[in-house]
Amino acid sequence: MPVRVSGQRPTRPYGTLDILVNVWEWNADWYSANSYPTLEPESSNQTGPESGSERVIRGGSWADARYQLRLTERFQFNPLGSDNALGFRCARTP
Repeated sequence: MPVRVSGQRPTRPYGTLDILVNVWEWNADWYSANSYPTLEPESSNQTGPESGSERVIRGGSWADARYQLRLTERFQFNPLGSDNALGFRCARTP
């Protein structure tokens, strides 16, 4: 897969350019393999279970296969662990 240098395209609203493919992104949600089918489809805040042993990570990274490089790619990771293909994004309400 060709590597695209960050910032080669025009900026989008809220600066949402180049947000995938760098590192897997931590999410605050606890992971459960079967939690998504039980959520209400119209819910805008699908947070998953109340507790667990692993957190959700999303997006894929530079180290993954091409089919994993999408925002809906979801995986679990130990919240006490670390990896050079795992990061986070600072965000705020617009």
